[in-house]
Amino acid sequence: MYIPKQITLINFLSHKHTVYNYKSGFSVIQGINLDVDNEESNGSGKSGLLEAELFCLTSLSAREVVLADLIMDGEDSASVQFILYETKSKQELKVTRNIFLKKSSSLEIVFIKEGVEQSPEEFATITDGNNLLLNILGISQIDLINFFLISKEKYKSFYKSSDTNKKEIIARFSGSDLLEGIENIIEDDLREPNKLKKEYEDNILRIQGSIDTYNSELENLDESVFNEKRDKDIKNIEENIGNNIDLIE
Repeated sequence: MYIPKQITLINFLSHKHTVYNYKSGFSVIQGINLDVDNEESNGSGKSGLLEAELFCLTSLSAREVVLADLIMDGEDSASVQFILYETKSKQELKVTRNIFLKKSSSLEIVFIKEGVEQSPEEFATITDGNNLLLNILGISQIDLINFFLISKEKYKSFYKSSDTNKKEIIARFSGSDLLEGIENIIEDDLREPNKLKKEYEDNILRIQGSIDTYNSELENLDESVFNEKRDKDIKNIEENIGNNIDLIE
């Protein structure tokens, strides 16, 4: 599991150069008002920190603006560097995104092992890089936005989601989607045993019918038959019953 360690903002929104080191547990962030004349924002930078996290991990903006609008006024570029720590492998992941006014944005993904930066991960396009990053983090973009980087602009309540979306979310977190299609596999595996079971059940019914016939004959033996013949017939019938019972077993 990756946990945030440090984020650095340069010329990003109201942040000229901000370095924030994350702490475990809850944190309260107090902004510094730098733009008292702005009616849409107090310019203190609190939402800018969340915006930087969202932008760095997804290349999206919660403000529904073009990326160039995230650059501080008067600057021609901005950058965000996000360092995350992986608790199992004990390695770090450094993600750096740059925005430019006059050229395309860039993305760099680098692993840091035992304090040494490895060669940047390779990908053909920014979209490929975005997908690679989410794959490394082991989370989908929609889950990241709805359950980890929560903002009023992007957040969608689980309780207000459709039943289908709720099931999809539960499946993603529980891993139950791995069982999809397992019913067909089990059905194929059981087809031959079920066929054999049906044959055995049909045979049991047929044999049980023979036993009922023998029992009926036993009950209907004429009392006038000599004892010797009667005892012989009884013995033969009982042997037939025993043989059929054995066959059932």
